[in-house]
Amino acid sequence: MDESLPEKVTVPSLEPGENVRDTLMDPDEATAILSFLEQYHYASFDHVLMLLLWQTGARIAGIHGLDVDDVNPEEETIELRHRPEQGTRLKNGADGERIVAVPETTIAVVEDYIDVNRPAVTDGNGREPLFATTNGRMHKRHLSKHVYKWTCPCQYNQPCPADKDPMGCEYTGGYDSAVECPHNTRPHDIRRGAITYWLKRDVPDRAVSDRMNVSVQTLDRHYDARSKEERAEQRRQYLADVALDED
Repeated sequence: MDESLPEKVTVPSLEPGENVRDTLMDPDEATAILSFLEQYHYASFDHVLMLLLWQTGARIAGIHGLDVDDVNPEEETIELRHRPEQGTRLKNGADGERIVAVPETTIAVVEDYIDVNRPAVTDGNGREPLFATTNGRMHKRHLSKHVYKWTCPCQYNQPCPADKDPMGCEYTGGYDSAVECPHNTRPHDIRRGAITYWLKRDVPDRAVSDRMNVSVQTLDRHYDARSKEERAEQRRQYLADVALDED
C-alpha cells in the first residue's frame, strides 16, 4: 500500500494568522520520498518522521512533543498535546491539541520503529519521546535538519535539478550542508502540501475549516494552493453530488 497518501481524511488544526511562503510539497514528491524510505530505511527515525509530517500535517513543534504513549495502536491515532511545563509546546497552545487518525499501515510502521529502532530513553521529565536519540528527546532544530536532508532530491535517488554530481556537490554529506541546498523542502511546506492535498480530495472548505479550527478566510489566504479553476470545478462537482443525494 502507498504510505504517502492518507486512507482517512484527518485535517490538522492550524494556528490563526500563520504566514507561509507560496511553496508546498506536492504528492509526487511525498510519494517518492516515502517510497524510498520504506524500501531502504523501513521503520527508521527518518521514515517515521517524514511519514507523520505528511500524514498529520503537524508542525515540527507538534512532532517534537510526541511521546511513545501518544501513539494509540488500537484507535489508530496520534495525539498532539501542549505540555509547556515539560518543555514541549504547540504554537497555538491548548487550542492546538488534537487527536489525528492515521492509516493502520502507518501505525504498524511507528510500532516497528518503537520496537526495533527507537532508543529506550527518557527525557528530563521522565517522558519517553517518540523521536529520541541516545541522549533523550531530539531538539526541534535537529528534526528540521533531518527534513531538509531527506527532501534534497539526490537523497531519495532523484536527479538534481541543477544537474550536479552528488559525490562532488557542496550540499551533500552532512545535515548542515543539506540545509543550504536550494532544492530541499522546508517542514512547513510539507504541512501546506498535505493540507492542499486533502482539499483537492473534494473535502468541502467548510468541513476543512471546522476540522482545523481556523476561519475559511485564513485557510484560503495562507494554505489553499488550489487554482481558482480547481476550486470552481470541485464546488460544481460537490453541488452536483449533493443534488443527486437529495433525489
